[in-house]
Amino acid sequence: ARQRLYLVGVPDKVEVYSIPQRRFLTPIRTDSLPLSAALSRDGRFLYVACHNSASINVIDTEQLAVVTRVSLPARPEGIAVGGDNRVVLTTIGTGVNNSTNTLIIYDPNATTGQNIISLSVVPPTPAVPQLPPTAGRPILANRSYLTASADGRFIIGANLPNNTNRVVFVFEVASG
Repeated sequence: ARQRLYLVGVPDKVEVYSIPQRRFLTPIRTDSLPLSAALSRDGRFLYVACHNSASINVIDTEQLAVVTRVSLPARPEGIAVGGDNRVVLTTIGTGVNNSTNTLIIYDPNATTGQNIISLSVVPPTPAVPQLPPTAGRPILANRSYLTASADGRFIIGANLPNNTNRVVFVFEVASG
């Protein structure tokens, strides 16, 4: 709606490109190593997964500024927003007491201390046939990736926790 592109991947900032102006606006400083981002369903907030700082930076897309920083129990990689406006993040199990393929749910409407839920996704035994080899190029630049369905009912994820066992899953937003 604001006709902007938000570019993640530049160290410690999000670049903002204005489509009508055909130029970059002032970049937004973030925590360390932003890897991915997802817009809220109404487009008001951009949630940025900052890997090295194990945090989410919440950017107000009107102010073009970080308005909230949320600490996470693990380093996030993929991020998506479901139809209920909860934010789902993937990690590769980094952090204390986290198992491989951890999903983290952040509820921006819950009270602090109750706004983070961790879920574990147990990788299934690889089925035959295996996916083709990556030919020297990793399938994912990050080892996790999430995307929400257009209606926000599902979040589809891929995770490559140890560079050998690829996991693809579907997260049903309503049931969690």
